[in-house]
Amino acid sequence: KVPERFEVDLPQAVAKPLVISDEFEYESNKLALNWQWNHNPDHRLWSVTERPGFLRLTTGSLAPAGVLQARNTLTQRTEGPACTGTVLLDTEHMKPGDHAGLVALQSHFGTVGVKVAENGHKFIAMSVNDGSGREKELETVRYRGSEVHLRIDFDFENSKDVASFHYSVDGAEWMQIGGELNMRYTLDHFMGYRIGLYYYATRQTGGHADFDYFRYEKAER
Repeated sequence: KVPERFEVDLPQAVAKPLVISDEFEYESNKLALNWQWNHNPDHRLWSVTERPGFLRLTTGSLAPAGVLQARNTLTQRTEGPACTGTVLLDTEHMKPGDHAGLVALQSHFGTVGVKVAENGHKFIAMSVNDGSGREKELETVRYRGSEVHLRIDFDFENSKDVASFHYSVDGAEWMQIGGELNMRYTLDHFMGYRIGLYYYATRQTGGHADFDYFRYEKAER
């Protein structure tokens, strides 16, 4: 018979948050346990020591269908009632055909990030799943800088379940891009929505994208 209660001599420990901000200041390539890769990573193609203070993602294979094929997407959970994830992305060494940014990751995903055209021009783009797993762009904006701030806001309060996508030149003045994502909870991908940092190539490998930080805020309502 299972007892209703019992005592266990466990050490006292301070509760730790489930989701954290990260400045990527590590002495070795061992991330905090709050991070999870979207699937088995290729450890040759990421580093937090190659450029100290940055997460560097490098492409080693092509992902022509888009973000769901990206090999090393680094994710954390999202939390209610509302939360926000922000990154500063350095795009200087991205190659034509490359995409990098933030994703609200589930089968019905939404992305905000930088894509590099064949002629080397850069664009901020917001996209969603087109129904077949590929990305359908809802809006693109020409971008001439090398660094850009990206943000996704998640609102779960009272089952609203909406995500919105933003970018900024200076981290102070934000522009919303594309449309709101009506988040759908389906079991063909994840139990719930995660926020992910992604980088993938569609034409050639060997480029890299550097994320200076990931900053997370959870609303307390």
